[in-house]
Amino acid sequence: MKVSSSPAKSPSKVDVLFIDNDSLLLGMIEKELEQEEDIRFSREVNAVKGLEKAKEIDPGIIVLDPVAEGLSGEKLLQEIRKSDCFENTKVMILSKKIDHEHIQQYEALNVDDFIQKPFQISELIFRLKKLT
Repeated sequence: MKVSSSPAKSPSKVDVLFIDNDSLLLGMIEKELEQEEDIRFSREVNAVKGLEKAKEIDPGIIVLDPVAEGLSGEKLLQEIRKSDCFENTKVMILSKKIDHEHIQQYEALNVDDFIQKPFQISELIFRLKKLT
């Protein structure tokens, strides 16, 4: 996990990047996470742009929907896991489809957690904090 140490950022906050094509959902999550003192929220709706943003902000956690625009979830995970800059980055899958087959596929790519849509925001926050 990466905790921000930049003077412009609070050292106690973990950067969490959400990559999901559902802008409405991301807006609701952002509103709720604004109240959390130890989480800094970032988002991107396109997977390719999300990967670029991840390289810029070096998040401690990436939360992604495997059907985000621009790149398949599996390909995005492969890119994240093969990059040394994300060696300690935790990854959570946020998806409508989480069955045994998908779990096995994502575990092979070292996914740290899963949460199925729809979900309670309190459950998401709990799982994020558990990953930090």
